[in-house]
Amino acid sequence: MKRILAVFGTRPESLKLWPIIKLAREEYADSLDIRTYFTRQSEEKYISDIEPDYAGKCSAGVRFGQIYMGIESFLDDNTPNAVMVQGDTFSALAGSQAAYFRDIPVIHVEAGLRTFRKNPWPEEMIRCQVDRMAWVKFSPNVKAEKCLHEELGEPKSMSLMTGNTIIDRIGMSWPNYIDMPENMIICQLHRRESWEQFETMMRYLGQVFLYMADERFSFLSHPNGKVSGYDLPGNVRLITALEYPDMMSLLAHCKAVITDSGGLIEEAAYFKKPCFILRDETERMESVEIGLAKLIGRGKDISAIPWLIRNLGAWFNPEASCPYGDGQASRRILEFLKDKANWP
Repeated sequence: MKRILAVFGTRPESLKLWPIIKLAREEYADSLDIRTYFTRQSEEKYISDIEPDYAGKCSAGVRFGQIYMGIESFLDDNTPNAVMVQGDTFSALAGSQAAYFRDIPVIHVEAGLRTFRKNPWPEEMIRCQVDRMAWVKFSPNVKAEKCLHEELGEPKSMSLMTGNTIIDRIGMSWPNYIDMPENMIICQLHRRESWEQFETMMRYLGQVFLYMADERFSFLSHPNGKVSGYDLPGNVRLITALEYPDMMSLLAHCKAVITDSGGLIEEAAYFKKPCFILRDETERMESVEIGLAKLIGRGKDISAIPWLIRNLGAWFNPEASCPYGDGQASRRILEFLKDKANWP
């Protein structure tokens, strides 16, 4: 029996780890015992579907050092066979580093994403560091897998392309979602590297809202977002964070997505919704390359969104397959982990 500690502290991490933990407890309990540690990075209370087995003692919104010391203290009294982290958060970095310094194998879910630039800051740096500390890296697609092999020069046995577990998460619940008004355009902005340009972005978005006065927009608030301080026109509704099934219902019935969120890019691709990425670079270029998304930037090109929405036939490819997996990523991860021959 291999004991694995899954560390998480934010909503995206919990959403992407949930299908692994759920499936492990339902079908792999005879070989894998996955316990969860909640760092409280962004919430006081546990989030999504994961009620943690253990939780850090600090308050929400803590810094990296506090998260790290909490995990380090926990590992002083508990030694799992491996620590599992997801993505690119302070919690992922702290969990990896605390485990690595104790020679505990690190499992990195959604490994290998790269822009090869400073941004997303600090997530790009965190991904690179976690991948270098990880014993095994589960990559979401071919491009991420290639990045790992070229960057780290490790044998393929040290990484495995599985797909993205967020596709598993959607598929495990769909179509049991509630009805939502159709043809809403979803907006969400939250990235830290956008903060200095946020006023400019909102000015151009304001033009989009006014030019598309006949359309309805749902602007999703976010803990890192700054939109709450802006006056929005009458066709734009500011809504607080939704439970995940409700969010997926909104996405399934929407007309398009305007975002800088990596998770929304993936989810929009699953539902084949046109996605406009308000960033200068993205680690999820797959959506752009197959015609499911447009990389718009943070400046004047935002004003082109109305034309792009009204002329989808010129660029949007709804026949493209979702580039983030087939809903079996969690099973591939667990099949690898249950095989004792794969362990160090």
